Amino acid sequence: MPDLCIEIQAPEQSEKTLIEKATHFLAHGGRMMWIIDPDKGIVKWLTPSERRLLIGDDEMLPGFEITVKALLG
Repeated sequence: MPDLCIEIQAPEQSEKTLIEKATHFLAHGGRMMWIIDPDKGIVKWLTPSERRLLIGDDEMLPGFEITVKALLG
């Protein structure tokens, strides 16, 4: 299982389906998942123990100098 999984949310994908995929990924050894919603300009940032909603100038990872705004620009 990779450490990081990135899913780009398509308009026809439900949030419920993507959260289920993330839960499965994290339960089976994944360490972090990003669900990127370009239409809303947000990133759902998930680990086995934490969930965050990132927007605008929030950094994707501490020390990784890319913001949500720059990624989705």
